[in-house]
Amino acid sequence: MQQLHEFHDRVTPPTPPVPEPSYPPAQLAYCGTRTSLASSQSSSSLSYSPYSPTHLSLPGSYDSPSLHVPSLYPSPNQHSLSGYLASPVVGTPSTYYSFYDSPSASSVTNYHSLPTSPALQIGSAFASPAQAGPSALPNDPGPISQFRPSPPRPLVPAVLTRRPVPQLYRIRPNSPLTERFTVDGAPGVSVLGVLKKSVTVDEPSERVLREIYMRQIHLFVSWPGYETKGIYIKLTQNGGHTTRGELVERLCSRLAAIMRAFAKTERDRSESIPYRPTPWAVGRNGMTIDNLWLLAIGPQSQVDARRPWAVELEVHE
Repeated sequence: MQQLHEFHDRVTPPTPPVPEPSYPPAQLAYCGTRTSLASSQSSSSLSYSPYSPTHLSLPGSYDSPSLHVPSLYPSPNQHSLSGYLASPVVGTPSTYYSFYDSPSASSVTNYHSLPTSPALQIGSAFASPAQAGPSALPNDPGPISQFRPSPPRPLVPAVLTRRPVPQLYRIRPNSPLTERFTVDGAPGVSVLGVLKKSVTVDEPSERVLREIYMRQIHLFVSWPGYETKGIYIKLTQNGGHTTRGELVERLCSRLAAIMRAFAKTERDRSESIPYRPTPWAVGRNGMTIDNLWLLAIGPQSQVDARRPWAVELEVHE
């Protein structure tokens, strides 16, 4: 027992020397093989040992180029099973025999040296990553590496269809006092853009309406379906005439107040009687300052500037 305990970590226990047998070595026979296989294996590198079995049965599902038997399980690999030879507890080929009838280390090595299936030499479950064959994926991605994102397309602003708002008073044609507003040369300025300071009228610092000596003008704003509103717009600032930028800001601020008044009127109508909004309805479900554009202001009379002034407005759909 002391002798066995001393070598319990080894694959095979020490074997006492055995005298050379007087009978010829037995031929190894494999189950399920042809007769020529047994004769060809006589010259194999398997060394004979009296403790080696004379009849070695292979699983019927073992695949070999010379056996032509379909494989259901991957064949063992010598390099992948070498780490299990130090422990007789794991179910490796070294534990197929009893503790005292285990073959020598050379026999176990030769057993692992049996030819493996060509189909299992690559991608076998027992193969290490170093033994695996080349990847089936191409190294050159080909057209993928040549892919280039398309350049960004320039943003084309949508063309807004605008229509004029009918007015009770109209600007006198060809009046020299008419003040028109443009943005980048395009007629009209967005009321909401001016209030948010996201739009600047052309030449905002130029003094305007210096030909008339009035501190303010009386401007009338009409809207279909609503009462015409009259507002006063100051023309002076700190003792001098106002600039175009200041005039536009004042006009847009007063126009926003008028639109709020029209929206309140629309709410009162819908609450009092059954009312169907018209296409010019102002409010949440109709026109707001988001749709409103200011084009120009001017006197309705060529003779007297003190008379009511008119405004040109447009709305976009």
